[in-house]
Amino acid sequence: MCPECEVLRTPRSKHCAICNRCVERFDHHCPWINNCVGVNNHNSFLVFISTLLIILVLIIASSIAMLADECFPAENGSLCPLKELCIGCEEIWLRYILLVVTSLICLFFGVPASILCYVHSKNYYSGQTTNERFAK
Repeated sequence: MCPECEVLRTPRSKHCAICNRCVERFDHHCPWINNCVGVNNHNSFLVFISTLLIILVLIIASSIAMLADECFPAENGSLCPLKELCIGCEEIWLRYILLVVTSLICLFFGVPASILCYVHSKNYYSGQTTNERFAK
């Protein structure tokens, strides 16, 4: 019996102090999704972290590609047809600053996301939870 919510719980469940409820196969309380990760949503959480990491890598790759590529007018001498959407054709320094800041922000969030993806992939394949692995 859980002393806080007074329900019958299994040995792998735990009471979350933040959600104030018992969670079956409790992994952790995630502030990114504002919910507990347990038996019902562990697979969804792993997919979320993996796609987040893929998106961050794609944003960094596209920023590097944009830094390597220069803005040029069209071959026939007329101006670029997407001139209104182009950032930095006239102010090249602004373009570089925006792309570098975007890459740094993605790296700032990508490093913890990659560590989290690694830990949860390892947990998934070993059949354990974060709570069980690090509580010892």
